[in-house]
Amino acid sequence: MARIDLAQIATLEFYAPDPRRYPALDIARAVMETGGCAGCVFNAAKEIALDGFLEGRIGFMDMSGVVEATLDAMSSEFGLTNHPSTLEDVLETDHMSRLTARRLIETRGAA
Repeated sequence: MARIDLAQIATLEFYAPDPRRYPALDIARAVMETGGCAGCVFNAAKEIALDGFLEGRIGFMDMSGVVEATLDAMSSEFGLTNHPSTLEDVLETDHMSRLTARRLIETRGAA
């Protein structure tokens, strides 16, 4: 792979990301605004979605949908704005989020 010579490129242009092309960015922003245990749910769902993709159980473009659906399910069942007060609370939230994401992947079927 050739090295990039930034001096030769001279000018770089940056644009706002397209939310239709990069839906995970809006999901991540919403998680940061929500606070509470939303970050824990997001991380657990993201890891399970990636596993599902790598195992061929969901498509690449399905990963953000799994994360968003997990956040929605966990929000309606437990609430996302609750602040975990103990390590056990965090671990339980992580565990439940992973179970939820796995269940969602199973219902979506193979990629």
